[in-house]
Amino acid sequence: RAAAYFFDSNREGGKKIRPMMVLLLSRAMAISASASASSSLQQEQQHDEEEGLFTPPMPWQRPDLPAAQRRLAEISEMLHTASLFHDDVIDGSDTRRGEPSANAQFGNKTAILAGDYILARACIYL
Repeated sequence: RAAAYFFDSNREGGKKIRPMMVLLLSRAMAISASASASSSLQQEQQHDEEEGLFTPPMPWQRPDLPAAQRRLAEISEMLHTASLFHDDVIDGSDTRRGEPSANAQFGNKTAILAGDYILARACIYL
């Protein structure tokens, strides 16, 4: 319960900037690779209009690339959240994102263990 505390879908807090940076960087790299493989600007613009944030893999890339990019974005958020759990204990913070912090809600020991658990799961997913 403590490890899932900040991942609750009902919570609106958090900017989620790290996952977005991973996805945007992945997109930029794909466009760059596409541009070097084919210098047709028109083809790139058409591709941008047809696709969302995820880019289809190039023939020489792994076929599950969009899923891998999304997974990496999720892992970046997990690592950040684990550091927030630990940071709140060290700082003695009572709130995080306008809500009670994990350590205020569950106690210091549980918050540290939850942060460790999230960190371990993120490392396994890598």
